Amino acid sequence: MGAAKARPPFVKHIHAIDVSTKMLELAEVKVKAATVSNLTLACADIEKFSENGAKYDVIMGHAILHLLDDKGAVIAMVYNMLKPGGNFVSSTVCMGTRWSPLRVGLILGENLGQLLTVRYFSIEGIEQSLTDVGFTIDHQWAPENSDAVFIVAKKQA
Repeated sequence: MGAAKARPPFVKHIHAIDVSTKMLELAEVKVKAATVSNLTLACADIEKFSENGAKYDVIMGHAILHLLDDKGAVIAMVYNMLKPGGNFVSSTVCMGTRWSPLRVGLILGENLGQLLTVRYFSIEGIEQSLTDVGFTIDHQWAPENSDAVFIVAKKQA
């Protein structure tokens, strides 16, 4: 089998961060295998992240909001980092009473190598946090038989 053929990028540049060095190592392997050349990976905590005034067209936050100490502050930060008309795309687990914090922390901790604190909230709670800072909800989708919700929120132009 020959080497993978490089595809032209669909975006100019992707800057990806994760607090877990293990997750970044896994991502690096995938980036190399896919011959992606327009991506930068960095170890960073989203709650302490600063891009010194950089503005983005799209910010994606997947499987993160339920792990934050102050999701409202991070959502406000994301809003401020977007260009007018920019989008915040997120997927979040909205855990109801059937999930115990200990069970979720152990599952995530086993995969990431550390025990995590997980916050519980509803889909409506996430939407309220987004609209409180000025986002409008463009699209929301919750798959059947899943605790996840996918939301595309837009910063007004």
